[in-house]
Amino acid sequence: MKIERGYAQHVGSRNEQQDAGLVLTNDGRTEQLVLVADGMGGHAGGSLASAQVAETARRIWEEHKRSAIEPKRLLERIVREGHESINRAGAERGLTPRSTCALLLVRDGSAHWAHVGDSRIYRLRDGHVTRLTRDHSVVQMLVDLGKVSEEEMGTHPDQNRLTQSLGGDAVPMPDFGTDAVKEHDAFLVCSDGLWEMIPQVEMAAALSAKKLGDDGAKHLADRAFDRAKPKSDNITVALLRVGGPPPATVGADDEEARTTRILGQPPLRRSPGGAGRWAFAAATVVALGAAAAVVYKPWDKQAADTRTSPAASPKEKPAEKAPAPDEKRGEPAKPEPMKPEPAERREAVPPQRPPEPPPREAPPAPGAVPPAAPAPAPDPGSTKPGEPPATGGEPEKKQPAPRSAPPRPAQPAPAAPPRQSGLGPDEKKNADPAPNAEKPPGAPVPPAAPAPPGAAPQGPGQAPEPKPQ
Repeated sequence: MKIERGYAQHVGSRNEQQDAGLVLTNDGRTEQLVLVADGMGGHAGGSLASAQVAETARRIWEEHKRSAIEPKRLLERIVREGHESINRAGAERGLTPRSTCALLLVRDGSAHWAHVGDSRIYRLRDGHVTRLTRDHSVVQMLVDLGKVSEEEMGTHPDQNRLTQSLGGDAVPMPDFGTDAVKEHDAFLVCSDGLWEMIPQVEMAAALSAKKLGDDGAKHLADRAFDRAKPKSDNITVALLRVGGPPPATVGADDEEARTTRILGQPPLRRSPGGAGRWAFAAATVVALGAAAAVVYKPWDKQAADTRTSPAASPKEKPAEKAPAPDEKRGEPAKPEPMKPEPAERREAVPPQRPPEPPPREAPPAPGAVPPAAPAPAPDPGSTKPGEPPATGGEPEKKQPAPRSAPPRPAQPAPAAPPRQSGLGPDEKKNADPAPNAEKPPGAPVPPAAPAPPGAAPQGPGQAPEPKPQ
């Protein structure tokens, strides 16, 4: 059975190449061993660790050529002795190097593989790409929990955090797998610098090319570098194909090449015929749209909108349809407390009260002198606050105001003082005036003193009003 091989490396944007790879075969080319080891750059001596794994694999492969070793035993020895070799080399240099490892052995019509870390092995069969390995990383755990999709693994910030590796105190526990090899099966073994940048549809195109060799592997490595620069990782890729190229190319249906599964799980295959799938999807969308149109009837709603009177605004419609709360109970409508009254009610003038008739004065006593006409009101600025207007006679003594009363500010003219009649300068102002006695008719009446300005007319028989304090 014809076997084709291809191998390529790229340093990427790193200062040194920390990947190591091998594609080994026996003299009769009946067996093939592929190795990819990725030295962990986060630990000192990454290139030292990957080189120790490659050297261990080469040594054990030479032993296998002289005396055949069972496939699983061969792979297990490479992992275990490679781990021990890394620890010895690190102890001699005072370092703690680490490395991943992906091994593929093809012999006697079967494929055997083992891996530790996040270097991967893919297989192309019947136009479908299958990932045969499961990463030992934190992101793979998130994928298993359904929190991260497989397409997001390459760009996740925790992608470089591994749960297993070669080197260190923990003994690695590799995952093993085996399967029969069919004609036209193709395999791809690579480090994370390649699979993070190259989708599986491009892997399928390279594996199904008419001629598989180093050129195809180099094309993938260069493309991964171009997409990842200026921060490209080291890149290593190895290709292996049994029985020549497949009869049909994958380019006819690239969607099929994106199908991915882990060995041991049912394949996630899509039904053939991409055009049929799109036609079915389009028919489904049209049917759903027609059903929605029948249920909601948008044309009826539009017709109803056209029948609406254009003069009625949206704000007026709810006011006409909404009945008053009191009308439902049959009670008279009450004005809403929050709404203002109509304009005509707010602007209405309240009714004027009829003027009250002036108070009737008591008839004057017989022989009394009619009251003098009120004097014109004095100018408020001509008198001082609290000082009675001048009466034209002898200056009178002022009654002292109580001490408790504070001085008052300027006020309008005070009320007229009590009318003084017949008081001389030697009489006391505080003496109670004699009551008005009735006088016989025709008795002479002394002339009335002129009323002070602003004083109210005083009729006969009225008691003098006290002076405001």
